[in-house]
Amino acid sequence: MMSGLTTKEKQELGKVYYINMGLSAKETATKVKVTEQTLGKWIEKFGWKSLKAAENAKPDKIISNIYDNILAIQEDAKKEKRSLTSVETDSIIKLTGSIRNIKKESNLETYGAILMEFNNFIKEVDLLLSQKNVDYMHEFLQAKAKQFA
Repeated sequence: MMSGLTTKEKQELGKVYYINMGLSAKETATKVKVTEQTLGKWIEKFGWKSLKAAENAKPDKIISNIYDNILAIQEDAKKEKRSLTSVETDSIIKLTGSIRNIKKESNLETYGAILMEFNNFIKEVDLLLSQKNVDYMHEFLQAKAKQFA
């Protein structure tokens, strides 16, 4: 199936496997049917390592990884037919707190991004209103930050 793809198409597919699907370079090279050396050149040339790091740093990815860690702790105890230890329970509490903090930060960033987008829209219609809006946006974001604290 891959033999009919152009180099550009293989690069695009490799990018999806490597960055978005989280496959290793070796797994990606195998899937795209190129050598690991070729894939390594693409990773370097197109900056895929940075893109992969950015993808993995997204709040939803981090939260998903934290949930995986919590599940692993619970499954270990279940396999061993025992209750969670105090250390495991403490770990789960800390991991759950991390999720809450990430969600708070993510929500505040989302509010900021939406406000900026809306204000940019207003700027096209009414520049003075847009400039006045900046102070209100600031007050709103401060109130939200207090609410999330």
